[in-house]
Formats: sequence, C-alpha cells, structure tokens
Amino acid sequence: MNTEFAQIIEQPGFINDWARKVVYNCELSSEDKEMNAAADAYWKEVGRTGFDKDQELAALLTRVITPDVVMAPGELLGRMFNEGTIGEFDDTRVESMPKNTLIAHEATIGGNVDASYVDHSITVPTRKSLAIETYIPYQELRRGGYKNVANYVNWAREAFEMKRVAMVMTAVSAAIGSGSANYINETSTAPTDTSMLALALYLADMVEDGSPFAFGLNKYIQAVANLSKADTNKTDTEKSMWFSKGFLPFYSGVALLGYSGQKLLADGSYQVPNNTIIGVAGKIGTLETVGSLNVYETMDNDKEQIHLKMNGYTFAYCIADATKVAKIVIA
Repeated sequence: MNTEFAQIIEQPGFINDWARKVVYNCELSSEDKEMNAAADAYWKEVGRTGFDKDQELAALLTRVITPDVVMAPGELLGRMFNEGTIGEFDDTRVESMPKNTLIAHEATIGGNVDASYVDHSITVPTRKSLAIETYIPYQELRRGGYKNVANYVNWAREAFEMKRVAMVMTAVSAAIGSGSANYINETSTAPTDTSMLALALYLADMVEDGSPFAFGLNKYIQAVANLSKADTNKTDTEKSMWFSKGFLPFYSGVALLGYSGQKLLADGSYQVPNNTIIGVAGKIGTLETVGSLNVYETMDNDKEQIHLKMNGYTFAYCIADATKVAKIVIA
C-alpha cells in the first residue's frame, strides 16, 4: 500500500463510503478499486494464517462508526432535535423550553399585582448504550475477502443506526400521553380525513419556525394519499407523483415521510412505531452522541474465527417540549 493511498483511506468517511459502494454495487472510484485489491489480499491472508498483526478489522470499524458518521444519517432526527456530541465522561443538563407564563393584570398606575413566574426546570438527558458481538469465520475471509469485510462493516453501522432511530422514536411516541391534546385516537385501521385534519390543525397551531411534517410506516403514508381531502388538494405535480408512486409529499400543509415496513431490525421490529403517525411542529429537545465506539478484536485460532466486541455506542436524548409533537394512534 503506497503512502498516498494510505493517506486517502485515513480521510474521514472514506471507509464508510467504500463499504457502502461495495455492498450495494455502486460505481467505484480508482481509490475504491485500489482499496478492494489491497483489502482482498490482506484479508484472505488473515483467513489463511489467523493473524491480524495490527488488528486492522477493529481499526476499520472504529473509523467507520465515528460520532460524525453516527450523526450523519439521522436527517429525520436532525429535524426533531438539536444535535451535538459530548465526551464519554461528560455530563449534560438541559433546560426545558420555557413557556411565557407571565400574567398581565389590570391595575392602577403604580399599583402592585400578584407575581407570575416562568418555569426554568432542568432535565437530565436519558443515556442509552448499544453493543454488538459477533464472530467472523476465517473461511468467510478466504472465500469473500474484501467483500465479506465490507459486508460486516456495513452491517454493524446499519445495525447501530437503525436501533438508535428505533429507540428514540419509541421514546418520542411514549412522551405523548393518552388524553392529551396531541394524542389523536383513530378507530379505523388506517388514517382518515378526520384524524389527519386534526393532526394538521394541531401542528399548524404549534409550529413556529419551518414547516410541520409527519412520518410513519409507508402503508399509512400511502393510505393518506387516497383520502378525499388529499384528492381535492392535489396539485398537478402531486397528481403525477401519486400516479407514479402512490404517495403524496403533503397533506393539508404537512410534509409526509414514509418508512419501509420491510426494512426491519434484525429482531424483526420496525424503525418507527407501528399503528402510529407522528407529526412534528419543531425541535423538541436535544440528541447527543456520547464518546466513540470501542472495538475489541480477538483471534480464536482453535475455532478458526475472529471474535468482535463493539461497545460504547452511546447517545443521550432529552425531550424538553413534547407539545411540539402529536400522534395519531390507529386501531
């Protein structure tokens, strides 16, 4: 491996992009092809000898799953939370978004009135840590070389990312309690104009900056496109999208985002809550990546496999203003 190429693969994001291109058969650059050749020779030799001198596999995973990479895919989360990073041993406190609760009283000039106060309560973010342990047989390295290494690197990144999204979405949904103004009960098995208009009205009342949006599984977002109110509001562009893809980008001023019902977590669960459409009117709190990933690599020559333990994938979230979100709960 020449010095120039060694510097290229150290660039932030290079290994992550290379692994994705290999897994999804994307067009490769000259640097990607050089990476294939170097990695293929190296990993097939590791599969033959059971010896990874500098624990290169651990180094690859550590470079791929960095705080920057962890934050990057969360476009939806970025629209809901103020994102950032903190050190592994740092503590944070979040001030709940204060509401204007000052009361203006009718009074005589110079007279005193009852004092009113603004709540500046402090919340400690909830921390969650994820870990993965797995084994890679030497035989797989000899057979697939760089392709199998790229697979494992990409699978680990996706598993962490999807689990993080699922856990945060579950917390957001749980923050909207039954009986509150932002809890909309739908007695049908799909969203109706009644529930969607109620959601749109709530978000319109609560939005301050930007545009409100709603998300859920594709089966519910697609059903919204067929509602009568959606039909009367379709523009020519939206009609074209509806005829070609079966989806609409908006309903009553609310942007619609769908999640695949087929791209499940490895345990068979969804990334976003089932039987639910969640609407967002603005930033609801903070989401921070804590520290960085730790990867431990052990060569087990007796069983002819590499043991990988990945931990330290930690994030902290704080839902400081749940009134900025609403949900439709579908029967």
